[in-house]
Amino acid sequence: MKKHEKEKEFMKSLKAVSVTTSYCGTAGSESEESGDSENSEDELSEPDNYTSNLTDSSDDDESRQFLVMNPSPLYFLYDCEGTGGSVYKDHIVEIAAVLQPLPGNVETNIPSTFQSLINTSKRIAAPVVKKCGIKQTDLLNQPKLSEVLPRFISWIKNLTYEISTSTKRKYFPGTQSHTT
Repeated sequence: MKKHEKEKEFMKSLKAVSVTTSYCGTAGSESEESGDSENSEDELSEPDNYTSNLTDSSDDDESRQFLVMNPSPLYFLYDCEGTGGSVYKDHIVEIAAVLQPLPGNVETNIPSTFQSLINTSKRIAAPVVKKCGIKQTDLLNQPKLSEVLPRFISWIKNLTYEISTSTKRKYFPGTQSHTT
């Protein structure tokens, strides 16, 4: 798969869980409902591979109805570092993200930050090493992009679900990339 196809696949993965995405300096944001979602717009259900230590004793119809009314956004800010300056020819070597801000008085079992270095065979350009401090040797024992992306998407889904469940309010994820 060519690099630009990987980037398109990455953005497609984000759009599957997010309603707002801006990438690589694109002005504004796209707002679209995800028709590919397994869950309907009005239904909140546990994402795949979700694990939580929270106990929810109020699983009655009234509390469930409150969850689906008045959805609110959760903003996930993310940044990707690459091996060089081209989104078409270079590889991603790091993904970092943060939920900003965490809704008030919410405690979760899932961290509100995500960070992973990514193993790639492409050499990191000297200016990138100087700017970001990531060296080729830092990537040797790190997972591949194909392993990191599903973890990143699961982190967004699981954190959104846990916050929705613990606050008895429906939230939806919105992503925004760091652009320079």
